[in-house]
Amino acid sequence: MLSGQAVYLSPGTSIGGFVNVHAGGALWAQGAKISGPLYASGANAIRLCGTTVTGPLSMKASGLIVIGDDDGPVACGGNKITGPLSITGGYGGVEFDGNTLAGSLTITGNTGTLPPPDIGTVDVTGNKVSGPVRIQP
Repeated sequence: MLSGQAVYLSPGTSIGGFVNVHAGGALWAQGAKISGPLYASGANAIRLCGTTVTGPLSMKASGLIVIGDDDGPVACGGNKITGPLSITGGYGGVEFDGNTLAGSLTITGNTGTLPPPDIGTVDVTGNKVSGPVRIQP
């Protein structure tokens, strides 16, 4: 993806390789399938809803990261992720709700505040994680 671009992957969209969200870019995937790694460094926002990712995810954003959201103003379904997930050093809040993760989960060093009804920097609720979990805001 190009820097500064916002991209929406609609239901039924299938990406057969990696997805890279550059600084200033944003990604919203809803009901999509990504058959490879997903990387975001300095993205404005990331939102994954009901999406399948069959690779590792590594994210850092200047804005909100939502990977499933069970109670937000625009709630979205959980995701199926087969690789490890790392969200580190971001400047927005992190929402990780209702997901199935086959790898490890690391959420560390993030700042920012989640929008109501959530409180704080990180909300992790109702997930099934098969690997080790490390969460530190």
